[in-house]
Amino acid sequence: MGCGASTPVKNCGNATPEQPEVPSWSNLWKLPEKMSTLWEVLVAFKEDNIVYNFRNMGKLGFPVAMVVRADGTEHTDAGSASASVPAVAALPDAKPEVREEVEKILDEMTFRWRDDATGEDVEMKLGPWLQKHWTTGMVVVKVDSTTNARVLHERYSLGNDETSRCVSWSMCKSFTSALVGIAADQGLIEISAKITDYVPELKGYQDATVEQVLQMSSGVLFREDYFNPFSELNRMSYGVALGSSMDSLMESLVSERPPGTFRKYVSVDTQVLSMVVRRVALRTVNPSTGVCYTSLSEFASENIWKKVGFEDDAEWVLDNDENRSEIALGMLSARTRDWARFGWLYLNEGVSPATREQVLSKDWVARSTTVLDADSTEHEHLMPLAGEKGLTNLNQMFGYGYQWWLGPKDGEESKLRGDFSAIGVYGQMVYVSPEDGIIIAKNAADPNYAKYKRNLANGTEENTLPTQTFRAFREIARLLREY
Repeated sequence: MGCGASTPVKNCGNATPEQPEVPSWSNLWKLPEKMSTLWEVLVAFKEDNIVYNFRNMGKLGFPVAMVVRADGTEHTDAGSASASVPAVAALPDAKPEVREEVEKILDEMTFRWRDDATGEDVEMKLGPWLQKHWTTGMVVVKVDSTTNARVLHERYSLGNDETSRCVSWSMCKSFTSALVGIAADQGLIEISAKITDYVPELKGYQDATVEQVLQMSSGVLFREDYFNPFSELNRMSYGVALGSSMDSLMESLVSERPPGTFRKYVSVDTQVLSMVVRRVALRTVNPSTGVCYTSLSEFASENIWKKVGFEDDAEWVLDNDENRSEIALGMLSARTRDWARFGWLYLNEGVSPATREQVLSKDWVARSTTVLDADSTEHEHLMPLAGEKGLTNLNQMFGYGYQWWLGPKDGEESKLRGDFSAIGVYGQMVYVSPEDGIIIAKNAADPNYAKYKRNLANGTEENTLPTQTFRAFREIARLLREY
């Protein structure tokens, strides 16, 4: 069973086989083009072009697929027998006087961040901090009801504006998790099943369940080091730039420890989840077309992007023109406002803010954004401060759900408070506080991100920008909860 009830989905039977990987020797004529793409990747993060590249990822030489929004026509409101609502719904601004009050609050706001390396609390002023970290866009949304919300604050800089499609980096992991949830709700995936039940060729995952991979506890051997040029992550990037398929790279992975015992953040886990969803989607009829889905992007379009009222299409980078696998671990570009709307879907416990349709089951959202049986020793590695017990390798301040980072409780840092975030490298975040009714989406392009990395005394690694961003956003939510 999946995590929630849904309308049965017709199965296609024997789906058209996925495009086999083209032998590398047949692509030799493309080598100059691939070398150009590799060069674009190597210089993409330089200070003089990082901002432009982060809003133009589709111009780096990779093919892209569109995740398509609704057509703008009105659809029946699932919560009413007669009312209809637009499928594409721009987020409305709060009243001018409210916006002015909020601007004053944020202009004067400071927040405190605990430096785990020294044990000291550091006070920071929001405005200069946002500027220091190359914030390109930020949207603060107050949710008043399932289908009503207001933009309390919105800012753009460094050439970005409200129409800029900003790369997600690892915020895409939370989006990919939603696709897993939809497949589970439709009965296409069992989260207790083994990964190899769906993709048998992934030998490094033969003992891992779908749920364990969702929780970054697969046990696979992989170094998630963005700034070591020889790490598995960067060697994977070079390979894709030169024409390798993401699927073949996933097939080469091996296990290093039993799954479900240690939380090790590795982007390949998310890519593997996307392979599972793509594999079952290609065998499933798209109700809109009457034929099988042809790609993960189409599955995402039909089951999320067309249903939630996004203001623009999103753009998903693919590995190459032959295999056309979405780089699901972090290459989805969308407007900052649309990232906020994605957070709204989760604050709504899976209900579409545009149509009131239950896009994701309430059960799936709950499993994604908390740790069930949090007191169980079986789930210690998913809780905040798991690094103190040697059970995680990265950002031990947070707990971890189904590809969502979970906030610690103030004063009881080893417990969960209930707020959660999608986090991407270089300063991206979608922060959701159900308690305060606040969603904050931020895009950034901080070229100094590597400088914030450090190792703590307990052996875990931390980058201070995500932890600072989380503390800043929790304080914003507290200050604006009554607006």
